[in-house]
Amino acid sequence: MTTYTADGYQQLLNMVSTASNLRSLCHRLELDSMPRSVDPLIRSRRNDKLINFERCFVNPRGTPDDVTARHVLFSTSKTDSYAGSVMQQVYKVLDDMVDATNAQLPALGNELANQISIVHNSLLCAMSVLADQI
Repeated sequence: MTTYTADGYQQLLNMVSTASNLRSLCHRLELDSMPRSVDPLIRSRRNDKLINFERCFVNPRGTPDDVTARHVLFSTSKTDSYAGSVMQQVYKVLDDMVDATNAQLPALGNELANQISIVHNSLLCAMSVLADQI
């Protein structure tokens, strides 16, 4: 690991921990099935929670290259509308780092940490939406 990737690596460790906690939380929620006889108001509240959960993964600013690509986790490819990308901005910065000069690497390292922190923040938001359900 180099000095310019240290912040990105720390963000990645934080994100992995949060993702693991979110996975456990979602698994527990999934086990809590809701019978059809449940009051429609309760069902509606849970549906609202799921909608808010999804909203956590929308970045209102979009991505630096494409303001219409607002989803943090999934996006379609610019060249092939049938192909998808996972964490597009994180992988874009990593690809840019491969072709970068030594002078560009520190700035790209900061951008990598920033993009990972955006995904991490989305995971934290999703956890907070679901937290009061458990």
